[in-house]
Amino acid sequence: MNLLFDMNGTLLESGNAVEDGIRYTLSRFNIDMSKSADLSEYVGPPLIEIFQSLLQNPNDQDVADALDIYRKRYRDKGFGLTAKYEGIEQILDRAKYCNHKIYLATSKSFSLASELLVHQGIIGYFDGVYGAEPSGLRSDKESLIAFIIKDRNMNRKDTVMLGDRKHDIHGAIHNNIKSIGVLWGYGSKNELVKAGADYLARSPHEILGFIKCVSFPKNDTV
Repeated sequence: MNLLFDMNGTLLESGNAVEDGIRYTLSRFNIDMSKSADLSEYVGPPLIEIFQSLLQNPNDQDVADALDIYRKRYRDKGFGLTAKYEGIEQILDRAKYCNHKIYLATSKSFSLASELLVHQGIIGYFDGVYGAEPSGLRSDKESLIAFIIKDRNMNRKDTVMLGDRKHDIHGAIHNNIKSIGVLWGYGSKNELVKAGADYLARSPHEILGFIKCVSFPKNDTV
């Protein structure tokens, strides 16, 4: 089985780091985002979409500059605000033990994502790390998943995407693969159900029920 993992809200609890990065980046554009403002909806979507939405009448250069500022801030401060979810390493251990292939599929930058996995001590579990290019290319899950499937010559029937936001589910559907919506991240159950997730997991522990050493489960609940 090929397991494609989203990063923020699935593997890593990164909400504080993402929100800090967004607030800091906006401040560099003289936009004051109140500390009391709820930014949880911006944890998960592609950064290009976020800054296109939050910047004031941005052009392409504004968005590119915002991406650079955000990524530098994340390296400087965000790493210390990010942690693995409890139970994540057990999932990765089980998948490795069962000889499944593990890939990161994040809309965040490839280089930043790789550094984060190294910092968290889990990059060794991954058979491949995939993310957006600095330009923003493949920052959407549909094109990213399509690229991974082609690059690794994957059997779609033996591939599943795990993520906490609708973008992960939509990306899986558009690429005709199964999806598991995880409920411990930043998306709601309603968001994931409405997006069309094939399965839902309430905790990392429940994912272990999906990771068999034989075949993918036939039931649609854990």
